[in-house]
Amino acid sequence: MTLPPLPLRVPTYPGETVDSFAHRAAAANHTTITDIEAGLRQQRLLTSRARSHHQRATLWRELGDLPPHAFTTPATLNGHPVPARPLCRHCAGGDAVLARLPQFGLICLHHQCTHDPPHTPIAHLPGLLHAERRFRHLHRTRALVLDSPAMGIARDTARLAYPPRATTHHHSPPIGLPAVMIYRSQVAIAALLTDHTFLHTACSTAPAPHRRRYLATRLTRAVGTHRNNTGRAVQHLWRIIDTLTDYLRAVDSGHRTYTEAFHELLPYYADASQAVGTATNPA
Repeated sequence: MTLPPLPLRVPTYPGETVDSFAHRAAAANHTTITDIEAGLRQQRLLTSRARSHHQRATLWRELGDLPPHAFTTPATLNGHPVPARPLCRHCAGGDAVLARLPQFGLICLHHQCTHDPPHTPIAHLPGLLHAERRFRHLHRTRALVLDSPAMGIARDTARLAYPPRATTHHHSPPIGLPAVMIYRSQVAIAALLTDHTFLHTACSTAPAPHRRRYLATRLTRAVGTHRNNTGRAVQHLWRIIDTLTDYLRAVDSGHRTYTEAFHELLPYYADASQAVGTATNPA
């Protein structure tokens, strides 16, 4: 049985969640999700109360007269969560829309503003626009997503290297959104953490002081600040890299296996090891 669509139809947006669309569709028809779904249960068309059940998505596609691909964006990508986030209000025609868009970072390039409310204009911060383009490139080439461990490590490291270059330009007023204020540095560090050459060198068999100096040089270059401003960031990232190095050495000695991955940086190191063959001593 195919349900007739609701009298007043609303458009859906790429990656929009069932809940987001259902809320907008119900409001446009002067009712609520609860009332609509209660009616569906009375007709025994909706038997599950699970919000993520495929039956619910199917019924709302019919109610909205939507194509089969609506509500099919996966909630994970390569094991990493892809949570629903606010879509740029300008892209959504003024509607409040929640969508899963793993290929997008924090910035709407079309309207040059943040996706999250209050949709802060950032046209005067070209560094943030460049960071968004770089993030999207990393998503295409390295499957990087905003909520991946690499971006999480990069975010924490970037906060320690604050202030980032994007917020120190004399024409740039405070944005008031910490996630956006460190975004340029975060993406730059994530690019470093998912770079085969960097990981292969930083986790090599070279003495620890040499590897740490290499890490400090690359990190300083990535965030674009003076070395004195990155001391805490270097220390934080070094602890992670040194732990990863110890783990890899345990793997090489046969004490652990790659299936017990320390975190998502391991696959990048493994790829580099196969490509390079042997560890490289940093300069």
